[in-house]
Amino acid sequence: MQGLSSRPPGSQASLDQCGVHQCPGNQDFRCPLPLNSKCARCCRLAVLAKTDEETIVHSCNLSWATCMVNSSRASRGIMSYSGRYSSSFPRNHHSQNQPQKDGFQQDLEKMAQLACLGFLGAGPQARRMKKFLFVQWTILIIVLFIWWKHNGGLLPHYSTFSKSVTPNTDMLEYFKIKEGDASLISWEQGIRSKEELQKRLLSDVMMFEVSVSLRGYGTAKQEMLPIVLNALASEELPFRDWLMMVIEAKKGFKINFGCIEAVDISLQYLVEFQDQVSVASVLRVRFRFDFIQLAVPIHLSAAVLNGPNAEFSTSKPLDASRFIHLCSSLMPRATLSLGWTSKMVNGKTSRYSWTTVMQMFDLIHDAQLSLPISLNLESEFVSGSIQQLKWLMQMTNTTLHIYLNSKNLTPAVDILAMRKQFPKNRLYYIGLSDVLSKVRSLENEQPEKFRDNTFILKADLWQVHSMDNMEMLMASESFLIKHGILESVDDLYPNEHKSRLIQTTVEFTNPENVGEGLNIYLHGLLGISGVQGIRCSIRRDGLMLLTVDGVNDHRSESVHTQLSGTASCFRISIFEVYNRLVKFKVQRPLDCSFAVIEQEQVLSIPIAGFELKSGRLFLSKADDSQYVAIDRIEIS
Repeated sequence: MQGLSSRPPGSQASLDQCGVHQCPGNQDFRCPLPLNSKCARCCRLAVLAKTDEETIVHSCNLSWATCMVNSSRASRGIMSYSGRYSSSFPRNHHSQNQPQKDGFQQDLEKMAQLACLGFLGAGPQARRMKKFLFVQWTILIIVLFIWWKHNGGLLPHYSTFSKSVTPNTDMLEYFKIKEGDASLISWEQGIRSKEELQKRLLSDVMMFEVSVSLRGYGTAKQEMLPIVLNALASEELPFRDWLMMVIEAKKGFKINFGCIEAVDISLQYLVEFQDQVSVASVLRVRFRFDFIQLAVPIHLSAAVLNGPNAEFSTSKPLDASRFIHLCSSLMPRATLSLGWTSKMVNGKTSRYSWTTVMQMFDLIHDAQLSLPISLNLESEFVSGSIQQLKWLMQMTNTTLHIYLNSKNLTPAVDILAMRKQFPKNRLYYIGLSDVLSKVRSLENEQPEKFRDNTFILKADLWQVHSMDNMEMLMASESFLIKHGILESVDDLYPNEHKSRLIQTTVEFTNPENVGEGLNIYLHGLLGISGVQGIRCSIRRDGLMLLTVDGVNDHRSESVHTQLSGTASCFRISIFEVYNRLVKFKVQRPLDCSFAVIEQEQVLSIPIAGFELKSGRLFLSKADDSQYVAIDRIEIS
């Protein structure tokens, strides 16, 4: 404890005031401070920690410095001596064997003593120190607040943002649409000038869509310069300028390519921006305030197949293989948007046929794409293609981009029907935002109604008997069968006295094979020779056949008829009164939109007295030339 007698030279006046006293509660400890001083903390520490002499003495040194500041006669002297605090305070207040402190430890002690002077001291010098610390902390808080507002957090945005957001990031996630409703994503199309683009970039629009081609494409003046296509534009807008402005605004964008020659050059621009981001992510340095990041949703779009009424369209599909190769090699993390060339023509087909969607399925399946995929659809063709598009969406794990055209306006009730058939988080609408607002209001006013007496035989209710997975392409509700047998896993007739109505729609994808057919068996039983039961058969040429055979060994009955027409699709209804009668009705439309029914035929057979061995339903197809598509099978 002898170290407490050490004092700074030239401070006798302060020592007179800071005399040595015994501490109450610990008579063995003598404090160098007056008991009535505001800064005398040694006595309290001595009482609380009697055995920790090192802590007590160290605190006494700090309090001693504070006490000397409180002395008006010595305050000026102690501050002038502050540069040598480490020599002013006792060094040997511990045992003689304590190692000497290095310069770094001495600097820490200086900082601690100055902090004590600012927080605990009084007098003119202490007040100056308090003001200095207050100003420093205020500046630090302001700087941290500005940094937090600019970066959206304490960590630099270029070290966190690009890790979680990539060009193939889901738009709902990027724009934080918590409702999970893709129709809430707002789109902008048809920018006429750079000034209009700058104005719209400051709005709440989320996604920008642009059509790109080469300057003078198809003419003698064609140049290898991608430009933005817009018939209403007052000036030519280079695609590179458009791209820079949109990326700097951190908006997502979708590029529709009008020619295959523009794809390579345009994607090279994206690669340049991507390389800049890669360098910055390695260096973790923001070179300038207008530095851009390629961390927004990016969709690369093109029509690659002929669609409905493509023969009447002026545009031609791009080379699908080349387009997919360029996108997957240059921008492997973007979303690929594929579509069809199409045109709405009065009196012509107004749907995506099974043949059309099968071509898209084959293209995606054969390419073995790892990129996320979206499908571009025209709204006027969607209403008649619900089952086809649901099958394609599920089989390829894609999202749908539905274009709402002001020239061929789709009724709000049809759009509402689409929203009830597809998952809302995978159904995007582009254009006519006012129509979408009306649809959402109608959706809230008209809750969905369910028919309790009808259920659908979905994929998980069937057992597949086939040698090859590609012979049965099954989504949740619709199936494509090339060869094989489907068997329902449950008995459809738990109540022997109840009638059953089975309804479905089938379409043959091979128009040339007129002998191709589909068999539907009621009360079927699978044996060595095939399925036996009540067989309802329809062929591509319209031949209907209703047969009761193999139910027992003694009776067999069959009726048939022929449907006229050329359409390759049929609507089937099978009505059965259990153990009494079976009716087989088939409708053949003028075309597969089923807007006009060309002919209808009904076959019936009494089945009283036949031995019905099971209540299971079977579907079979023997010819393996092409697929037959079966829409959802409803049973009521």
